[in-house]
Amino acid sequence: MLAEDYGEVSNDAGATIYLQGAGVYGVSASKGTALNAGDIYLDGFVPTLDDENNITDKTYWTPPKLYVTSAAMVAGTTDSGYGDATATNTGTINVNNAGFGMMALNGGTAINQGVINLTADAGVEGTDPNQLVGMAALNGGTVVNDTTGKINIYADYGKPFLTDGNSLIVNYGTVCFGDDCQDSDEYNPTNSDVSIPYTDGATIADAGTSTTLGNKAIVTGDVNNAGVVGGESITVLDSGTLTNNDSGVINSNTTVSGNLVNDGVINGTLTQNGGDIVNNGTIDSRSLTTNGVLTNGTDGTMTSGAKVTGANSAIINDGTFYLGSATDAKNASMLEINDFAQFFNTGTLILDNNKNAIHLNSNNGTLYNTGTMELTATSNKGAINYWGAGAAFINDGTVNATTAALAYAGGGAGNAPDKHAFFWNQSNGVINYDADNGRAVDFSAYNNYVAVNDGTMNISGNNAYGMYGGKNAQLVNNNTINLGTEGTTDTGMVAMALDKNATADAVIENNGTINIYANNSYAFSVAGAGHVVNNGTVVIADGVTGSGIIKQGDSVNVEGTNGNNGNSDEAHYAGYTLPGTPVEPGSNTTSGSAAGDTSGASNNLNGYVVGTSADGSAGKLKVSNASMDGVGINTGFTAGTADTTVSFDNVVEGSNLTDASAIQSTSVVWNAQGSQDSDGNVDVTMTKNAYADVATDGSVSDVAQALDAGYTNNELYTSLNVGTTAELNSALKQVSGAQATTVFREARVLSNRFTMLADAAPQIKDGLAFNVVAKGDPRAELGNDTQYDMLALRQTLDLTASQNLTLEYGIARLDGDGSKTAGDNGLTGGYSQFFGLKHSMAFDEGLAWNNSLRYDVHNLDSSRSVAYGDVNKIADSDMRQQYLEFRSEGAKTFTMMSDTLKVTPYAGVKFRHTMEGGYKERSAGDFNLSMNSGNETAVDSIVGLKLDYAGKDGWSATATLEGGPNLSYSKSQRTASLQGAAGQSFGVDDGQKGGGINGLATIGVKYSSNDTALHLDAYQWKEDGISDKGFMLNVKKTFR
Repeated sequence: MLAEDYGEVSNDAGATIYLQGAGVYGVSASKGTALNAGDIYLDGFVPTLDDENNITDKTYWTPPKLYVTSAAMVAGTTDSGYGDATATNTGTINVNNAGFGMMALNGGTAINQGVINLTADAGVEGTDPNQLVGMAALNGGTVVNDTTGKINIYADYGKPFLTDGNSLIVNYGTVCFGDDCQDSDEYNPTNSDVSIPYTDGATIADAGTSTTLGNKAIVTGDVNNAGVVGGESITVLDSGTLTNNDSGVINSNTTVSGNLVNDGVINGTLTQNGGDIVNNGTIDSRSLTTNGVLTNGTDGTMTSGAKVTGANSAIINDGTFYLGSATDAKNASMLEINDFAQFFNTGTLILDNNKNAIHLNSNNGTLYNTGTMELTATSNKGAINYWGAGAAFINDGTVNATTAALAYAGGGAGNAPDKHAFFWNQSNGVINYDADNGRAVDFSAYNNYVAVNDGTMNISGNNAYGMYGGKNAQLVNNNTINLGTEGTTDTGMVAMALDKNATADAVIENNGTINIYANNSYAFSVAGAGHVVNNGTVVIADGVTGSGIIKQGDSVNVEGTNGNNGNSDEAHYAGYTLPGTPVEPGSNTTSGSAAGDTSGASNNLNGYVVGTSADGSAGKLKVSNASMDGVGINTGFTAGTADTTVSFDNVVEGSNLTDASAIQSTSVVWNAQGSQDSDGNVDVTMTKNAYADVATDGSVSDVAQALDAGYTNNELYTSLNVGTTAELNSALKQVSGAQATTVFREARVLSNRFTMLADAAPQIKDGLAFNVVAKGDPRAELGNDTQYDMLALRQTLDLTASQNLTLEYGIARLDGDGSKTAGDNGLTGGYSQFFGLKHSMAFDEGLAWNNSLRYDVHNLDSSRSVAYGDVNKIADSDMRQQYLEFRSEGAKTFTMMSDTLKVTPYAGVKFRHTMEGGYKERSAGDFNLSMNSGNETAVDSIVGLKLDYAGKDGWSATATLEGGPNLSYSKSQRTASLQGAAGQSFGVDDGQKGGGINGLATIGVKYSSNDTALHLDAYQWKEDGISDKGFMLNVKKTFR
């Protein structure tokens, strides 16, 4: 038994599991919950079987890895970062010869609150020190022998606990070696692998004292430390908070999943797997954060860099953050930002040695500075080094740098993805860069790197560059770049440059101001291909000589409003989407900028929809300076292809187009992914989502999966390209036939109508009774404007003085207008016949035993409506329904009021069986359903009371009140298929259910005199949730 995806498995009390052999596991969970309240028997020896499967011998198998050892219960997994499970034993686990009672792996916690017995067969001796173990913690797992937990060891080689050194053992319970039982206070000090728990109110070391931990420590509540702690490691669990006071020093390695507040000094390695860490003191070791938030407070100091990994991880520096010192080994104190993690610097970040650097590693790591960064040395070419995959450095503070490069993508960085990697100096950002032959930004080696300056860049140093790019780099200045300062002696600077490897889609775009204060310096330089655009201003200060707009002179064309060679039209070639401005954890909002929008105004495309056609073509819009936010794309193309991934190129063409990824599909069934090509035009790839993934109504799961399996491009499938999940839920319900219930229900009502018509039939003579109702009579109406003609005949035969037999026959012819509600069906015609046989036997004192048998057959024509979106289909069908009923009851009649009132209580039981034939629809094309036959069977209890009053002066009255619970109900599973989804079938549940109380209530009052007659009749009937009711008043007055 294995729980995954946060499921639950359990072996309940009274249940037993037997396990025999190698690599077998009992009640387990990798991501979820496993419970044992019963008995589990495990023998890890491998059996030898004879021809009759009898065990003739057993041998020990040495596992190649400890975690493949057979275990009665397992929590967690060997896959790092995946496990999230708890296994709890409150029953009994018996492990014989070999195996683990409970095993916890990465992300798992195994808790024993019951009993674990370790035994061995006679003559068996241990051959492996880890052969027979009560609880094993491996690969970062945690085992807990709780206060009620007990581990009994009856084998000489058995042992209670096992750990690989990277996992936790917690013991609050009892360990027994034979009859020698030891509680946790007695046993734990004897086993250095068992962690010592610190609970609420505990102190690890008092001020002025030192503690050397001989066992690992775990913090489970609010715990303080005010002294010096060393020795074994400390683990702060999810439930724990460790406060290291200002006098506290922690030299032990510490792992945090809960909370840590440091006002003192931490020298040991600090690993954060979750929760929050706040440092107001000193962390003198390199911290590792894989989940959670580490905050270095305004008074805090971190001296040795950090590594932060994962989308749920962040480090916030409000204090002082050092990347080690010159005495470090190389990269010992570097700052690494990996896998969507974020580093926020609002304080001071210092890199002043050549042993460390900042590394923005793969998968969109972000460094966001709103404080101050002092970067004077580095172990790499760049102080901030990009390693591809969409990393970003965003500055809205101050950066002072003198390294060979401030931001550098080289070495083994590789190409960034289509969404680019970014250097973004925001509007409040100031870059002060000073290095001879240096480059503030060097994006020359690989594709898809973007540098954008919306703030101020001050560049100094002989032959220094502001932005330097190659390949298809996008270099954009929207604010100010200063080359030198007034009176500088530095020369040979360039604000924005493309090297000889630049391709035709590389861009230099100046929309701001470039001030040149240095001799022999230039705003632009292009050694290869690419566009140079100057829509802004280049100012060469008075007294400067040898400087100009572009280093290569007029041989390189400069476009834009202030270009060369006569160019004066505004131009924009840069195409990118800036990342959102990061927000410190605690807020779920992000702010973003419209990237590449330098026009000061943009065109509003909100509401524009890209039309697609069955031939694979798509509409095209030509526009510039526009965001794709609010743009949609329709699914017309699906009529011409059964492909589930289709791409359209250049659906929007122009310059300065942004937010391509914001394009949305008009259908919830398809996902649109917008992107920009090398020309800046917008392409879209449409990918079909599975109906089963989109639909949220569990009742349509079967039909959704069937449609997914049979996907093609006919009318049925194209109609399902609806706009919302609610519309898809509704459409799937309609096409499945699950809502087509009216015909079945009306047939049941019609059977009850015949019963009432026959009961009300007046006798003609010799026991013969006859009754009829015709269309136009309110009593002959059903739902959906359906009417009927019905005839009822009844013949009663007296068999003896105390017995009679009644024969019944009826026929009805129906006319209707079909379905009135989308998804439902309705009668259009047909006929029904009714056959009945009743036997009544009277006994003394008013007692009677009544039995009846009934058979109805309905041959019905109907139509089903399918209406959603642009679909409006009517599917016709004919079907046959048969109904069989047997009823038996006992009754006793009491006579009162001088024989004018008869009261008859009765009780009994009713058995009924309904058979509904299969049918095939027609006239709706791909929407036609083929439905198999179905049946339902029910048993009802009957308790009732009849009143019959024959009064004086022409008055009479009758009444019936009957009710009873449904004792039993069963229904077969119906399956269906759709003409447009060939070869696929699915289950259909029409929601018809038994249970509850069925009942009948009728009342009739009559009055007649010489010239006046009054009849009042009312009834209400309910069975399996199907109901019918009516009321009629007739008054007849004769005038003479």
